[in-house]
Amino acid sequence: MSANAGYSRFSLVIIFVVISCALFFSREFLDSHGISTTVLLGGNTILFLVTIASQWLYQRALAHPNTTGFLKNTYGGILLRLFVCMIAIVAYMLSAGKDVNKPSIGGCVFLYFLYTLVEMSNLRQWNKSRRDA
Repeated sequence: MSANAGYSRFSLVIIFVVISCALFFSREFLDSHGISTTVLLGGNTILFLVTIASQWLYQRALAHPNTTGFLKNTYGGILLRLFVCMIAIVAYMLSAGKDVNKPSIGGCVFLYFLYTLVEMSNLRQWNKSRRDA
């Protein structure tokens, strides 16, 4: 594993901490506008953890010497993200019943895209540095 892989995880940790602090300190504002910070903080934590795991699978895919290993790890990362997010949404909807907070789910979708963007950017940089070495 290269130094860029460690940097990628560090940048994800920084983003997680910044988002968590922003949500924590804007709790009253968000709650007054009908947005559940508890749901957003939970979604942020789940997305952070699943992004770390899928990024690890993607990095293994890029380092794999054959196509089969590359595809297995790449699809594993994609499916991991998909299933964990689906399970989290279904679990939230079942536990909340009629009190599902739709704006918070929208916020989690935004966080999903943000983490995906950062993850792809990190992997692109990692792959470029690996090829230039």
